[in-house]
Amino acid sequence: CIGITAVVVVVTLSGAVQRSIDNEVGVLFDSSIKVWTGNPRLPPGSQPQPFSASDLDAVRGLDGVETVQLQRQGEMAARQGAKDARVKVHGAQPSTLQVNRLSIVQGRTFMPVELATGAQVVVIDHKVRETLFRPGEQAIGRTLFLSAETGSPGAAGDQAAPAPARLPFTVIGQFEP
Repeated sequence: CIGITAVVVVVTLSGAVQRSIDNEVGVLFDSSIKVWTGNPRLPPGSQPQPFSASDLDAVRGLDGVETVQLQRQGEMAARQGAKDARVKVHGAQPSTLQVNRLSIVQGRTFMPVELATGAQVVVIDHKVRETLFRPGEQAIGRTLFLSAETGSPGAAGDQAAPAPARLPFTVIGQFEP
């Protein structure tokens, strides 16, 4: 009896563990494939070729492909009031929040007209909120100033190049993963 019970328990537990692992791995990969342009073997200074419209259309036409989403990301300097921070910035499309399984917890998401016209609006995460805003301070409706880089030495090395313009973006929402 003890032997049979032990075998049943081991089989039941191994099945449960396998399902748990499958669920966890499924959440991590969630049937999405990310593809980047670029090649680490390119000579220094070379620029990778972006995907063409026909490349994207070909991928969209494949069986099982639900969506193809272009993303652009990088780091920028952010300023709100007297606070500065380096932040990660991601370019958005209508499905960006959904594809990345992000939900709005405050404010709203992007309106189609904002995406179509390139309106200067942002949705921030809790880290940016904590870094640039005081506790209890309203972030929605406030303006963040973003710039690509801070000043760098000029060609002669003795003068600083002018810092890029800080562009104003209105905070329209906050998301939590």
